Amino acid sequence: MSKKFTLLLILLAVVAGVYLLITGERVDTNLDNEIEDEQIQVDEGMDEYSFVEEGVMVYGNPGMEEGVYYLVYDKPGAPGANVKLVFQEDSECKVLEEGDCSSISEAEDKRVKVYGVPVNEGNLSEGVAVSVLELVEE
Repeated sequence: MSKKFTLLLILLAVVAGVYLLITGERVDTNLDNEIEDEQIQVDEGMDEYSFVEEGVMVYGNPGMEEGVYYLVYDKPGAPGANVKLVFQEDSECKVLEEGDCSSISEAEDKRVKVYGVPVNEGNLSEGVAVSVLELVEE
């Protein structure tokens, strides 16, 4: 390659970098997630849930409230995020054959998908009111 061509490539790379820095745009290289999200078929009415995450359900981990289930999941920029799971009488758990949450311990330390809403509107600090919890096949 000639020196002029090499300098031109370097200049283009710098200009592109400055543009991305100024605009704050970034390229999402994880295209698999977009495809998976488009292919997911959810039950009727699932779009009403403002919290839909997949992760591992844990119980009794250090630093977490005793006697409470948590979902540990990854978010861009915050790997290992966790949220308290608040179960109610009408919570549906698709863990075993039953639809109720009496068999919830079967999902402990396993991948689950949680559909719900924050207990405190828009704020996850008090946990998520679980509407549906599904065991994810691995």
